Amino acid sequence: MITENTAKSVGGSYITARLEDIFYPQPVEEKSADDIIGGIRGKIDTLRGG
Repeated sequence: MITENTAKSVGGSYITARLEDIFYPQPVEEKSADDIIGGIRGKIDTLRGG
C-alpha cells in the first residue's frame, strides 16, 4: 500500500505482483484445448457418479 500510494502521488507506476510470486514463480502448465475439455468432462462424469 505504501509503495502504491507513493508511486501514484508522483505519477509513477508500481509492481502489482507479490514478492513471493517473483521469487518463487508457479510452474506454467502447457495444455491443449482438448486436454482441458477432457479434464472438465472427466470431472462432470465423476460428479454424475460415472
